[in-house]
Amino acid sequence: MFTIKDFRYICEKMAKKLQELDLSNATIRSKRIPYSGFSGCTGLISILLSKTIQSIDRRIFASCTQLTSIAVHPDNPYYASDNGVLYNKEMTVLIKYPIARKSEYVIPDSVTKIDMEAFSGCTGIDSITFPNDSLWTNDGKDATVTIPHLTVRYFHLRWRYGSTVTIPDTMVEIGQDAFRDCTRLYSVSIPASVTVIGNGAFDGCPANFRVHPDNPNYTSVEGVLSDKTL
Repeated sequence: MFTIKDFRYICEKMAKKLQELDLSNATIRSKRIPYSGFSGCTGLISILLSKTIQSIDRRIFASCTQLTSIAVHPDNPYYASDNGVLYNKEMTVLIKYPIARKSEYVIPDSVTKIDMEAFSGCTGIDSITFPNDSLWTNDGKDATVTIPHLTVRYFHLRWRYGSTVTIPDTMVEIGQDAFRDCTRLYSVSIPASVTVIGNGAFDGCPANFRVHPDNPNYTSVEGVLSDKTL
């Protein structure tokens, strides 16, 4: 049976050596992986989670800089995986995108929520395509979907190395740590509609910012984002 001591041993003694971990047949005490579960395991490339796990803290893969795949036992009633990306069982919440995964990624149409820090630190990702606009409508009427990172009606975002990210004018909020450490973001355009930018939203991004002059709360001076209200 895996206990907190076992997870601590992995983090302290095997952080750089452990590359693949199969927990498919493991019994986890309390059926929960603690918040520090694999934090700092810089050698970990892939992991397979057991069917008995009921609770996963979003911070368990912090600093897993080589992680490319998070798989889940198909009989787990709480979690699922789509091509190495961690979701809840219903595939409505994207919980964690592996930090080292290098690819374009199309978020499934079933997704209505992107969890906090889901893409934080993902330096290798080439592009993200959010679900099509059918997700954001209801009986022909606009439906606002609130996500911890973003509040949107319809959001389609693609970024590539050295390119400009243009936030659509349907955006009203960019939440805490939304794009933290996304080192491929070099230029960000923010429309007048964005009135809330959470703490650390762009920390670690080498971006130059352009803010629409009609934005009531934010401005940019020589590419530096500033809060007018402060």
